[in-house]
Amino acid sequence: MLRQFHAYDKIELKKSITGSARRLLIDNGVPSETLDGKHHPCPKCGGKDRFRAIDIDQGVLFCNQCFNEKNGDIFSALQWWLNCSFEEALKITGQYLNNPPSLAAMLRKTEQKSVPFTDQVEFLGPDQQKLNSWAKSKPPLTSKAADAAGARLCLWPKKAPHNKQLECVAFPAFQGPDKPSGWILYRLNGEDFPTIENGPGQRKTHLLRGSADGWVFPGGRSSAESAHTIIKVEGIPDALAFYPWLPEGSAVVTNTHGAKSAKNCPIDIFTGKRVIVIGDTDIPGIDGANSLAHEVAPYVSEVKVIFPDGEITESNGKDIRDLMNENQQACIDPQATVDVLMLKAEKSEPIQMPPDEPLQEDNSQDDGPEGYKPFPIECLPSVMKEYVKAGSNSLKCDSAYITLPLLVVSASLIGASRVLRPSNDWKVPPTLWAVVIAYSGSMKTPAMKLALDPVYKLQEKVHVRNRDMIESYETRKAIYDTRMKDYIKELEGISKPF
Repeated sequence: MLRQFHAYDKIELKKSITGSARRLLIDNGVPSETLDGKHHPCPKCGGKDRFRAIDIDQGVLFCNQCFNEKNGDIFSALQWWLNCSFEEALKITGQYLNNPPSLAAMLRKTEQKSVPFTDQVEFLGPDQQKLNSWAKSKPPLTSKAADAAGARLCLWPKKAPHNKQLECVAFPAFQGPDKPSGWILYRLNGEDFPTIENGPGQRKTHLLRGSADGWVFPGGRSSAESAHTIIKVEGIPDALAFYPWLPEGSAVVTNTHGAKSAKNCPIDIFTGKRVIVIGDTDIPGIDGANSLAHEVAPYVSEVKVIFPDGEITESNGKDIRDLMNENQQACIDPQATVDVLMLKAEKSEPIQMPPDEPLQEDNSQDDGPEGYKPFPIECLPSVMKEYVKAGSNSLKCDSAYITLPLLVVSASLIGASRVLRPSNDWKVPPTLWAVVIAYSGSMKTPAMKLALDPVYKLQEKVHVRNRDMIESYETRKAIYDTRMKDYIKELEGISKPF
C-alpha cells in the first residue's frame, strides 16, 4: 500500500456508534417518527409506504426506491441522506462521538472510493439563452468563448431533491487527450456556492469530487497543440475573456486547482512552444506564475512571465478581467488591452535556467567523487526496460527518474512473498528506499507519476472490490439479523401456552 490518508477508522467508529445511530440520524435531519422500524413514506424521495429502519442500533435504513442496496450501516445511511462521501460520513460520525482521527486509520491507509462525475451532476441539453445570461454576469465573457471551452449546463447535486439542486455551468479539465480528469462548476446565476454543513464553505466555484487538476482549453486541445505560442492565465473567467482576442497562432489555457498547482499538471502541451504566463497581482498569483515558468523552462523555446500593472496584494489581486473592465470604462476595447499585454511580454526578458556546471579536470591522485553514470537499464527485466525507455524518450528525461520509483514500487508489490536468504536464519525482504535529486523543472514529477500510476490503478481496483464486498456482506448480515429476530419472535409466539 503506497498512499496514506488521515481518516477516521470505520471499525472503531462502528463499534462506538452502536446504540447511538438513531440520535445521530435525527441530529442530521432524519425525521424521528420514521425510525421506529415500521413502514413510512420515504423522507427523501417521498414514496409512500416504502421506507423503514431495519436495524436502528446500527443505523441500517431501507427504501425500496432510492436506498435498496449498499445500505448496511450508519455510514451508508449518512451518505444517502446527506449526499456526502464515505470519508465525510466517517468524519461526521467521529465528530458526533467527539473522537479524533485514529492512528489505526492512518496506518491502514484507506482510500475513498471515487464517485463517477455522472453520478454527481445531471447534464442538461444546450440552452444558449441561459449560457448568455451566465456570461453577462462575468463581463467581458461571451457565451461563444464558454462554448469553445466545452461548457455544459447541469444540475448539482444530482441526487438531491429537485428544489435543492443548483443550476450550474460545468467546464471539463484534461490531463490527457481522452476523458476529462475533472469538472469545475460555476453557478448559472453568477452567485457563490453556499456553505455545506460539514463540508466546504462559501466559494466561487465547486470541483466535483474526484477531480484531478488539469488544463481547460478554450478552442480545444488541438488549438494548443497547433499553436506556436501558449498563453497560460489564472482561472477560467480570465481564459474566456482572453480567448476572443488572441493573436494569430496563439492559444490560451488555464488549470482548475489554482495558480500554485498548475506546475503539477502535465506540461507536455508546452514542449517546444513559446510560453507566456500571465499571473494575478497577488502573492499566490506571482508565486504560481513563476513556479510554472521554471517548471516548463527546460522544454520550451522560451517562457516569459508578466502581470497586469497595479499594486501587489496578499490576495484577490488584479486579474485580466479586472484590467479589461477598467479599460472598457476608459473607452479602451478588449483587443487593445490584449495587444498591450502582448507588447509587455515582448519587452520582458525570458526566464533563464541556471547554467550547467562545467566539468573541471581533476588532476589530483586522491579518490574524489566519480562523474555521473547513467542507470544501467539493460539490467532490468525486459518489460520494465522497455517501459522505462519509452517513458524517458517521451518525457525527454533521464531514465533514472522513472527507474528508481519503479523499483521501489515493484519491491512494495513483492512485499514479503519473496525474500533473499543468505543463511537459514537470515531473510532479507525487498525493502528499497530511493530519492531523485535534480533541478526544478527537469520532469521529476511527471516521471514519478509514470512509475506510480500503474500501481495506483491496481490499488484502486482492489479497494473498490474490497469495499463492495464488505458493504454487500454487511447488508446481507443486517437483513439476516432482522429476519432472525422476526423468526425468534414467531417461535416464542408459537411456544406460549394457550
